[in-house]
Amino acid sequence: MRAIDAGDVQRFIASGSAQGLDPKTLRNHWGTISLIWSAALAQKLVDSVLPKPKLPRRSKKKAKFFNLAEVARIIAASEGENRVFYWLVAETGLRSGELAGLNQGDIDGERLTVNRSVWHCKEQTPKTNNALRTLALSPQLVTLLWEQIARQKAKGSDYLFS
Repeated sequence: MRAIDAGDVQRFIASGSAQGLDPKTLRNHWGTISLIWSAALAQKLVDSVLPKPKLPRRSKKKAKFFNLAEVARIIAASEGENRVFYWLVAETGLRSGELAGLNQGDIDGERLTVNRSVWHCKEQTPKTNNALRTLALSPQLVTLLWEQIARQKAKGSDYLFS
């Protein structure tokens, strides 16, 4: 191991990149090399820490989304609680934890107030201060939400979805 230096590691990374390995794979290789090197350093098999090589950047992935026609088909094909859930997601863009944290009292007329989220079955404040917000809702969605509230009251739940 004493014969290996930073240049060797950098050449190894460059070689993998030239072979078309994914940047994440090369970062994983570096992570493994780093762990082995740290263990060798602890056992005094090497004299110093190996400097981090220049690693390739991860490419930005294009976000996946449904277009308006696909969303309309999903909502039309669903019913009951699922239909309300999908419509609410499409119209408001709420995060999953925010959806899980919605209470019946968060709906006031044609407005929805987001002031909590649920994560790992625990209520908490939303992810950021900007996440505390009030959103306008379409009359059609409000009608579906009141039907959902009736279903949830029959179940004895204060949450909008359970």
